Amino acid sequence: MQVGEGDTAESARTLWEHIALLRRSISQMRRSISLFRRGISQMRRRISLFRQGISQMRRCISLFRRGISQMRRRRAGQPRALFELRTGNWDAAPDGKRFLVLKEPETVASEAKMQAVVNWFEELRRKAPPVGKP
Repeated sequence: MQVGEGDTAESARTLWEHIALLRRSISQMRRSISLFRRGISQMRRRISLFRQGISQMRRCISLFRRGISQMRRRRAGQPRALFELRTGNWDAAPDGKRFLVLKEPETVASEAKMQAVVNWFEELRRKAPPVGKP
């Protein structure tokens, strides 16, 4: 059997079709990888938001204590809020017996102090007389 001109042209056409098919497959694989990477990025963002939510929830925790009645059986009373924290600047000691809260300094505009000095030159002459004059 001899291979004719038609067979060579047919083989070349088939080869180009396979190359085109491979290129499309590579393009689809790249798109799939891109979508996979975007999915990972979105999952990381969701995990970050979840962690931020937990952090904010911890900031809003009210600290409670139980009053102990001075009776013989020492029963625990109803939980009572000591105070409510609106800041995340706190931490508890590892033993659970103490905690520390960093408070922001309170600034009130009405607390601004102003001091006026009247007759400044007379006051200066009286407190520091000129040198050489008694």
